[in-house]
Amino acid sequence: MPERAINPEEQEVISEVEGLLGRQLPSFDWFAGNRIFGYRVIRGSVFLLLVNNRNLCTLPATIGHLYRLRVLDIGKNKFESLPASLAQCTNLSQIYLGRNHFKEFPAVVLSLTNLKILELQHNYLRSIPDISSLTQLHRLSLQANQLVDFPAALTSLSNLQVLILDGNSMETLPEDIGHLQALERLDLRDNQLASLPDSLASCTNLRELDLSGNALVEFPDHLSQLPHLEQLNLNHNHITTLDYDVLASFPHLDRLSLKGNPIDAQTMEKLEAFLRLLPQDTIIEWSLQ
Repeated sequence: MPERAINPEEQEVISEVEGLLGRQLPSFDWFAGNRIFGYRVIRGSVFLLLVNNRNLCTLPATIGHLYRLRVLDIGKNKFESLPASLAQCTNLSQIYLGRNHFKEFPAVVLSLTNLKILELQHNYLRSIPDISSLTQLHRLSLQANQLVDFPAALTSLSNLQVLILDGNSMETLPEDIGHLQALERLDLRDNQLASLPDSLASCTNLRELDLSGNALVEFPDHLSQLPHLEQLNLNHNHITTLDYDVLASFPHLDRLSLKGNPIDAQTMEKLEAFLRLLPQDTIIEWSLQ
């Protein structure tokens, strides 16, 4: 049975959230399945608060009384801002703000220095402030915003492992991107990148790199220096030629996707011959279309 006892101060917060929702907020057990609505209590305090997809545009000012809150999911709502009192929720490690109406990065998030997961995808952000205070951040999603430039502030996040930036309008990457040496997954698909900085090869823990749907005209040879890269997606760029010595030099590449590039027929013939020399578990996807 889920734990229902809750201290009076936090019960007041839950009651105010219920007032905003116009319905009761259920308490549920950690193992209750894929619940996206409700809260969980541990030792008398609210541990998770999940009010995803409820047409909300505000949280109660008392939200800061949830001192032990670890996970807050208010995705798929109509938020444009967050209450300043959220800064008191210093134990927050995961906050999900995707698919809202944020036009500016919510400044109060900068106070949540224990955050490990921050999702802000499908909003209207044009820039990101200095977020160097979020030193514990492991995963950051900024997918489908309105970023024209790669946010330089992100390069200070030395513990970042997953960075999702697809569906923006970025044309270049900074040289400082090489500072993200803990990065394991980088998603840059559907931007406007025409080239990549050499420093990207310094992200030596990268395992997955998605560059599909950009404007690359040359195969990024320097990526072969990434010692742990396993998946490289270059679908739907403007690459016409390949250097087979470079392809052969990737130490652990399992999947290379090249579909939708204007690679000429002669190069394709050479590619087919090259494929026969690769380990059988290597997957290269390509087409002339």
